[in-house]
Amino acid sequence: MLNCEPPYDFEKTKEFLESFYIGWHGAVVAVEKRSQKMIGYIIFNEFDPGVYEMGWFFNRSYWRQGYAY
Repeated sequence: MLNCEPPYDFEKTKEFLESFYIGWHGAVVAVEKRSQKMIGYIIFNEFDPGVYEMGWFFNRSYWRQGYAY
């Protein structure tokens, strides 16, 4: 069995995003319009001058619904 930490609450999520992604690379939160619930985040990173990469992390319950592919 994997040793998984419990899901983050709102404050821990906010702290994580502000300190690690927003302060470090740049990130935006993905919010579902219908529920206004945060379902993940998208990060941006300049890989090389003028070359960028983008990644995303979504709550598993929102996978395979067309939000990112």
